Amino acid sequence: MRKEKLLAVMLFLSLVAENDTVLAYYHEMWTPARLFEWFTVPLPIKLNVFQMALVLMLLIYRRKSPAAKPIARAIWVSMASLLFCVLYGLARGGVLKPIYTQVSAWLTCLVFALTAMTTLTTVEDFRRLENAIVWAGVWRSCMAAIFYMKVRGRDWTTMPPHMTTHEDTVLFVVALIVLVSRAIELRTRSSLRTLFVSAPLILIAIQVNNRRLAWASLVAGLLVLYFMLPAKSKVTRKVNRSLLRISPVLVLYVAIGWGRPEKIFKPLQSFSSMGGGQVDNSTKARDNENLSLITMIREQPLFGTGLGHEWNELDATYTVPISVFPLYHYCPHNSVLALLAFCGGVGVAGLWMIIPVSVFLNARTYRRSPNAAERSVALVGIVEVVVYLNQAYGDMGAMGVTHIGPATILGAGIACAAKLSVSSGAWPSPTTGRASVHPNHERS
Repeated sequence: MRKEKLLAVMLFLSLVAENDTVLAYYHEMWTPARLFEWFTVPLPIKLNVFQMALVLMLLIYRRKSPAAKPIARAIWVSMASLLFCVLYGLARGGVLKPIYTQVSAWLTCLVFALTAMTTLTTVEDFRRLENAIVWAGVWRSCMAAIFYMKVRGRDWTTMPPHMTTHEDTVLFVVALIVLVSRAIELRTRSSLRTLFVSAPLILIAIQVNNRRLAWASLVAGLLVLYFMLPAKSKVTRKVNRSLLRISPVLVLYVAIGWGRPEKIFKPLQSFSSMGGGQVDNSTKARDNENLSLITMIREQPLFGTGLGHEWNELDATYTVPISVFPLYHYCPHNSVLALLAFCGGVGVAGLWMIIPVSVFLNARTYRRSPNAAERSVALVGIVEVVVYLNQAYGDMGAMGVTHIGPATILGAGIACAAKLSVSSGAWPSPTTGRASVHPNHERS
């Protein structure tokens, strides 16, 4: 198997492999993905097979191909910043054992990005990665729908609140955005047919998985697609006409459904609850976490406490018992505030410098490339950042050994920015120091 296809297969397996600690249906419904649990379960050496395979590929395929230098430099700055935050935390009395849980997801993101930059060269290689994400999203959507049909007759007090996992939010949304982006940019019968067949299934999975972050991420991703469209292109005019036609229906839907409990209005419930309309114990617990982390940030804004430290809980009323989650005080739900508390502003600037750099280069690729496939992949790379940050802020998207899926998907977008920005002529090649010149083209 060629290395490009191998990396896509590895990505697919990492996204669908089932783990009994995160899947609601693990003990109630068998699926073939159970056979790949070994691929993502940490071994006694802490790493899992997927992570070790990425490192092995990175060492074997060291042949350099043109990639944007800012991405490579930002990755090494991120790794150096991570090492500093670890050593700084240990020097201040931090505990070594939980550090792996705090850094595993982000390290996986960086290593996957480097591996993809080393092994992939063409836009078709990155489309294979997108195909892996789409197929994984469709698979998990099927499993979510099947499990929901299996348990829907239960009493709500015993029915699982979610059908799959937290991180499947990123998988579902990115898979759907890939299909929408291809339909917009390629406008082929195949891309439209795939969108019309797969989108309803993924939307059903988002609905039954009961994660309000998913609807927020989906709307944010669609807004990114819309505002990145060239203002005077034919597709933009078509989109505007379509939005104008359905706007009365959307207004009526919002007017009737805002604040109502029926399932058909679940997307609206997600946004209304974010605005403070619904205050339950879960919301109070998250508010307590956020306030505690903000207090820590105010006390040590530059360098934080260092990794390996607990966050200081202001109110223990809603704490999670150690028997339920031993590392709760090392990995709070809000990963963004947690990193600011542990690493400080300086540490987070170094860790996440790669994020704005990748968005900038993907945006240049989208604006300057004459290739519709390159534009589609670059556009998805921007959305992956938005969805990842939303997940990191709302639900442990950047920490935890079982949360490598969102980080790996982000790593694919980072690698795309490094490679396609050069191949499209949007950024100078490191070998020639000059950007490719493409003839002017009209975005229709």
